[in-house]
Amino acid sequence: MSAFDWNWLFLLIQAAWVTLYVAGFSFILAVLIAILVVYGRLSSRPVLRRAAQAYVWILRGVPDLLIIYFFFFGGILFLSDISAFLDSAAIVPSPIITGIIAVGITSSALLSEVFRGAVLAIDKIYIESATAFGMTGRKLLTRIIIPLALPTALPGIGNIWLTTLKASSLVSVVGVMEILRQAQIAAGSTRLPFIFYSIAALLYMAVALASSWWVGGWERRIAAKKGATQ
Repeated sequence: MSAFDWNWLFLLIQAAWVTLYVAGFSFILAVLIAILVVYGRLSSRPVLRRAAQAYVWILRGVPDLLIIYFFFFGGILFLSDISAFLDSAAIVPSPIITGIIAVGITSSALLSEVFRGAVLAIDKIYIESATAFGMTGRKLLTRIIIPLALPTALPGIGNIWLTTLKASSLVSVVGVMEILRQAQIAAGSTRLPFIFYSIAALLYMAVALASSWWVGGWERRIAAKKGATQ
């Protein structure tokens, strides 16, 4: 058995920042896409509604790992064709950007269902009253829909964030040096797999606990504001 090298711990902490980077930007992308999907799901236009439904159905049925492979290797083929057309040097897609896009897209399907459920839970009388007073578009969204939907959606948003965080470990298959990939390398080099995989698990749990605490704080703050207005 090899001796423990503390340099590996430093590398794992660095990898934790990469994990947060991938998960954070993936989640931001997921939020933006989910908003568009919810708009489509609730649209009165059948084409938009069916397209949004198909998007959610496909992504919920396809494994996350397969989507990452699809974007990475599909991206290589696409960029190779572009390079050949332009008669330029081969362009290789960035693994980290590919991973962010893939994880963000997979999370967006789940997040859109959370948003949709929260919007549908709003009592229609609030929206009808706001519309009667001439409130439409952005004002209706920012002053009525989001404030009323957020308390309902927040627990689900927290759960999807944790799902996104765990899904970010899958980007290791395309060479991104996040927590799991760094733990695999450390375990293979030192022959101390239990120790390094345990450290990786502790790092994930630390981020999960911090995230749960942060979301819980938001829930308490929103509940306090809601209680003060009643």
